[in-house]
Amino acid sequence: MQPLLSRGALFSICQTVRGCGKSFPMLLRTMARVNRVHRSVVWLRRTEDEIAAWLDTFGNDKWLRCAKLAGVDFDRFKRRKNIIYYNDGRFLAPDWVRAIRGGALVQW
Repeated sequence: MQPLLSRGALFSICQTVRGCGKSFPMLLRTMARVNRVHRSVVWLRRTEDEIAAWLDTFGNDKWLRCAKLAGVDFDRFKRRKNIIYYNDGRFLAPDWVRAIRGGALVQW
């Protein structure tokens, strides 16, 4: 993933076969980045059905493993529709920042 992202492009697109490890390293990078510098990403899929299916995986084992590897407590994330937020504050006084906005290429 690093060679793709090291080119300084505004958009980086990776297209290859399913299951070869495209989203896991990007999700790991996104979680660490929102925790470190509070910057969000736009996560695009080709169609609305694909992004809806991806957003429905929120909270599964892959998300939990990514959060653990990124050194972030997964309980600090929440999803509302197509946006995933991160609590950058205390649990009793949350400060929700946008982490990921999911969208379909056909919408953009």
